[in-house]
Amino acid sequence: MATPRRVERVQKQILRSISNIVLFDMKDPRTAKTLTFTKCKVSRDLAVAKVYYSVLGNESDRRTAEGFLEHSKNYIRERLGEDLTTRTLPQLEFIFDPSVEGAIKISETLRELEEEREQLGEPTAAGDDAGETESENANGGEDDEGSAQND
Repeated sequence: MATPRRVERVQKQILRSISNIVLFDMKDPRTAKTLTFTKCKVSRDLAVAKVYYSVLGNESDRRTAEGFLEHSKNYIRERLGEDLTTRTLPQLEFIFDPSVEGAIKISETLRELEEEREQLGEPTAAGDDAGETESENANGGEDDEGSAQND
């Protein structure tokens, strides 16, 4: 059994190596610009590595990336063996990570709400003076102590 620190180091190395293998060695034009590896979880015995990935694009792009990873799994694992210094080479499992997709949807929703507020003439978070206090407003941005001159 590997120590938690060792497991963490192996996880980082696997994530870095797989990203480089797919991006630089394989250069598949269908997935090169849309596929991102988000995290890696390795079992304590280093026998299994679950590699999470995200795809920017539609459902078709996701299926393409999924097929690409399944088809290339053995090659990626073989190349990974050249980078890892472990006794055993972990089996790879590629798992879709919807968190990036969800973050993009949330960002789009917030942007749409912001545009609606602007159209209605309501103050937006970026446009209001919520950070100023009453004394700053009355003194032109200076506090009470800063406006008095001490000689």
